[in-house]
Amino acid sequence: MLKTVKGKFIFYSTIFIITTVSLPMIFLLLQMKNNFEERSIILLNTVFDMTSYRLEIAMDSDKKDIRAIMRELSEDANIENIRILSPSGLVNYANDSTDEKKMINQLSDQKLFKPDQRRKIIYSGGEKKYLAIEPIFNSAKCQKCHGTDAILGYLNVETDATDAEVNFFTGIVHIIMFGLVVIIVLLVGSNKLYDIFINKPLNNFLYAIDKVENGNFDVRIQHNNSDEFGVLTNHFNKMMDNFVESNAKIEELNFQKLQRADRLVTLGELTSGIAHEINNNTAIIMTRVDYLRLASTQDSSLIKYREDLDVIIHQLELLSKITGETLKYSKKPGGSVSKINLKEVMDNSLNMLKPVAKKRNINLVRNYSDEDNILIEGNFVQMEQVFNNLIGNALDAIDEGGTITINVSSGTDTYEVSVKDNGSGIKPEILKNIFLPFFTTKNEEEGTGLGLYIVKNICNSHGVELTCESKFGKGTTFFLKFKKYGTR
Repeated sequence: MLKTVKGKFIFYSTIFIITTVSLPMIFLLLQMKNNFEERSIILLNTVFDMTSYRLEIAMDSDKKDIRAIMRELSEDANIENIRILSPSGLVNYANDSTDEKKMINQLSDQKLFKPDQRRKIIYSGGEKKYLAIEPIFNSAKCQKCHGTDAILGYLNVETDATDAEVNFFTGIVHIIMFGLVVIIVLLVGSNKLYDIFINKPLNNFLYAIDKVENGNFDVRIQHNNSDEFGVLTNHFNKMMDNFVESNAKIEELNFQKLQRADRLVTLGELTSGIAHEINNNTAIIMTRVDYLRLASTQDSSLIKYREDLDVIIHQLELLSKITGETLKYSKKPGGSVSKINLKEVMDNSLNMLKPVAKKRNINLVRNYSDEDNILIEGNFVQMEQVFNNLIGNALDAIDEGGTITINVSSGTDTYEVSVKDNGSGIKPEILKNIFLPFFTTKNEEEGTGLGLYIVKNICNSHGVELTCESKFGKGTTFFLKFKKYGTR
């Protein structure tokens, strides 16, 4: 029951209503009961004192018609019984003659009285009556007739509850019933009001959210009131309008990015083919030039061209190396992992991008550890892709004459690699978004926004910790923490 808002509302409302209705009612009833009891006890004491006084006068006079006096006093509507009991509990005199000679031991029991108490008052709730009993002590003037006993007997007076008390105790039942009716009405009314003003609008929201979760973005909520649910409804409908509009823009942008990525794939395949053809032509040229250089050793007329031939061969070797790296990078990356040399991976990436850096007069600095082999467990091609992207981004971020520094330090179980540039840096407000897919600060012709996203995924799959620090206008550093081979 308490798992739903409605269940909690009903439960706590019930407690609140019962508390607020019952406590004042109980306090009022107890106060009225005490007032009636005090009034009845005062009345009983008054009747008892009057009866005792009248009997004492009768005993002192010659006329000792005690029964007549008792009957006269009992004519009061509230007095039920007047009795005089012997010390043993035998009724000697009574206003009702049928009570005489009966034993009422409990009234004369000495245990009823405290040592300093003369009169005992008892309330019989079930019979709604008050009873007073008091010992009749043997005074000096009575001893001539009754001897020397300390107690001659007991005077007992019983009074009925007053009409007001009877009505009060009867009214308690009515008040309790009325209170229950009030509580039920309040609960039913609260539940109905909750269904109308809270539960129904809430169910509308749940229905709408369920539709949105299932892909229906055209759902809207109708609520004509200007209450809190009305404000919430307006915000929900505006949010959905903005979401639909933004989603359409995102879909359009994603379509453009996918088209761009598809063109890049096509361009990559075309580049692979071009690099292959260049390699073939380069091999032919290198063979011819190598033949001329060999001929220059035998033909004196060609000796003066030997230095030029060496330069041509050197440049052809560089060209062949670049096309070779391009062909290797354009291959479909495999998913297998093995022991690889991280230094070799980084050198390959640097060698492939070296012509771009040289053209823009950008200095590439390598600060490797003293170890000959920096061994890790991973996929060689995917690791090359990581450094190609990081170094390529650094080249795009710095101006002519800048510096890119790659540092490698060795820890106990890890290698820490940093790729640092002194370029334009990244603004703090967008630094958190750089690993998101399709996020880029470049124009559409220069970037797809997938490079760092791919780098992050490759690092995650290899268990490599990748972080970035950047100061806008001062440069950016990417940190990579690799586990050493054999420590995974």
